[in-house]
Amino acid sequence: GVTLVGAGAFLVSLPFSAMGGNVGEAGHELVIRPAEETFVRCLGCSRAGYGRKQQEETWQNAEVDALYRLDRADVRVPEPYGCYDGVLLMELVTDEAGDVAPRLADVMMSEEQALEDYAQVLRYIVRMLCAGLIHGDLSEFNILVDPDGPVIIDLPQAVDASANNNARAMLLRDVQRVTDYYGLFAPAVLDTRYGEEIWQLFEDGELTPEHNLTGLFAGPASLLPACRTGTRGLAGQ
Repeated sequence: GVTLVGAGAFLVSLPFSAMGGNVGEAGHELVIRPAEETFVRCLGCSRAGYGRKQQEETWQNAEVDALYRLDRADVRVPEPYGCYDGVLLMELVTDEAGDVAPRLADVMMSEEQALEDYAQVLRYIVRMLCAGLIHGDLSEFNILVDPDGPVIIDLPQAVDASANNNARAMLLRDVQRVTDYYGLFAPAVLDTRYGEEIWQLFEDGELTPEHNLTGLFAGPASLLPACRTGTRGLAGQ
């Protein structure tokens, strides 16, 4: 069905069978274009068993909670509009032409722009951590770039920084992934150790949302998991 939520904002609630999907494709994303401003993620599946349905509801609730918390923490995420019958409705992030904003992975940039956007993403990571969350799967594939800069997306696996035993490893991996990508355009960032600096400040209770980072860390280098692996093993421990 289609429900009018607000001016130009539509909610579409469809079973996976109607989208040509299957039980293993939870997280399918749709863009509804009546006013070019609505993004819909289908998190439910009409054919899911009870256990899978519970898992999907847990992820759905986690993403909704994370979006609202990060929006309040001044982290640029799509504005959440609500969750209806297993469908999460949020702002559609667009480029200057009104089309869907590109992923960071699809954007070429100058060294100057890379340094500016990298600094902004680090600020978002710090603000997320100060809000008690770690993205857990941050990379160039779940950051969009609109005319105002980077926008963080895909938050169903976000974890509680104080309650997850692998929080440090996940934070370091998030930072390393974005560092590696921006380092393609600004090689100087590859010599920084922002992840370890951020985590140490957090552990010491000294991290603030607008902390001036140096990129320096005196301790031994950390061994990080492979950067392109999934996060469910970490998050679930």
